[in-house]
Amino acid sequence: MDEGTQGLYIFGAMAISFSLAWHWLVKNYKHAVIGSTVTTVLLFQLAAVIHIGYIDPFIPIAVLITGTITVIVASVIGLPFKAHRAKNAN
Repeated sequence: MDEGTQGLYIFGAMAISFSLAWHWLVKNYKHAVIGSTVTTVLLFQLAAVIHIGYIDPFIPIAVLITGTITVIVASVIGLPFKAHRAKNAN
């Protein structure tokens, strides 16, 4: 398995894990999506900088792409939490 594939698996695991944690701990759907996105993007980019040893000159593009993907992942993962909380609110 090459480094690119490993990076995608790590990024996916981080996005799913942080999304689950944020939606579990934060009741507000939008705040959980934002928190999950910021946490995932920052820690993944930090891991990338540590791995390669310097700040990639294309980091703004990487942040935009990983942020967009993470927003989608966090939004989808948060839907069951949102539905469950709405159901129990009544």
